[in-house]
Amino acid sequence: MLDFSGVNLVYIGIGAGVLALLMAWINSRRVEQFKITNPRVEELTQAIREGSMAFLNAEYRILVLFVISVAILLALFMPNQLIAMTFVLGAMTSAVAGNIGMRIATRANGRTATAAQEGGLARALDVAFSGGAVMGMAVAGLGLLGISLLLVSFNEGISIITGFGMGASSIALFARVAAVFIPKQQMLVQILSVKLKLVFPKMTPETLQPLLIMWVIMSVM
Repeated sequence: MLDFSGVNLVYIGIGAGVLALLMAWINSRRVEQFKITNPRVEELTQAIREGSMAFLNAEYRILVLFVISVAILLALFMPNQLIAMTFVLGAMTSAVAGNIGMRIATRANGRTATAAQEGGLARALDVAFSGGAVMGMAVAGLGLLGISLLLVSFNEGISIITGFGMGASSIALFARVAAVFIPKQQMLVQILSVKLKLVFPKMTPETLQPLLIMWVIMSVM
């Protein structure tokens, strides 16, 4: 059995975080080794990647305003100023992890389809598992490394963990809600517009748009 007596566990956390990030990099390289041989799949993969990154960047531009606003409130009303600073650092860490996850997911999807077509289920699972492991290891590694480095730098355990965790969780929550809700609503709006045009072929865009907007509002409520 390993004996960690006399060893600062914070430094073990730093080492574990670096190791997790190394594993994320190794798995990302494994995904990159699989080549997409079908030009149509390559074209679709590139289009999905461009659209996904555009959506993520637009979302992050809005979340920057949220993070700044909350950080200002924390700095004004919380007795410990470290909470505001670690909140921002946690949000930045979560944003980096989300960016890594989006990039590897949009690279792995076309490669998984190609692997399934050429090598069957086992090869497809290999690509998919490697792609998913990148996100998992990146989240764990960045979180563990960030908290450990802050604990080494400042002797404020509870304040650091509170601020960092709140910042990281808030970005992850908004990213998850937007990533699920917005594409779903867009798809349903398109389906509903097609159905309305089939039922009411003479309906103009001017009369169709208010109905779609009202439907989206009612579905949110």
